[in-house]
Amino acid sequence: ILVVDDEVCNRTIIASMLKNQFIVLEAADAAEALAIVKNHPTPENISIVISDQRMPNMNGVELLTILSVILPKAIRIIVSGYTNVEAFIESINKAKIYKFILKPFERESLLSTIESAIEHFELKQKSDQYLQSLEQLTATQSKELADKDLELKSLRRDKI
Repeated sequence: ILVVDDEVCNRTIIASMLKNQFIVLEAADAAEALAIVKNHPTPENISIVISDQRMPNMNGVELLTILSVILPKAIRIIVSGYTNVEAFIESINKAKIYKFILKPFERESLLSTIESAIEHFELKQKSDQYLQSLEQLTATQSKELADKDLELKSLRRDKI
């Protein structure tokens, strides 16, 4: 889980809540978050990104919009103390946000959201793997049918 917040206290609180169950990466701003993702040996394993909305240089929606391309399977969560309806709508539509959490948040509420997000991520991975195996099976069976078709056509030609 990648936690991005320019306020050390907020970042530390969220990270400390999650560190017992998850590997938590921390970034002080969007640039640091992007560097962490870029340098991560297996960025596709970053299952959740939790970002503050208001940060210097790049806000959370902008960061998560970029990360939606780089980490398309990661679940994206915005945490904000500001209740701007336009920001809610923008973040959901533009950055494909899973959840918008208002500060101050309750510990249990955040943990429940994280658990749901992890379940969503894992189900999506299983679904993708199943789809890939079906595609491979279909390709194999299609090739076998094509081979049998050629064999039958060859047998017909031999009889004629």
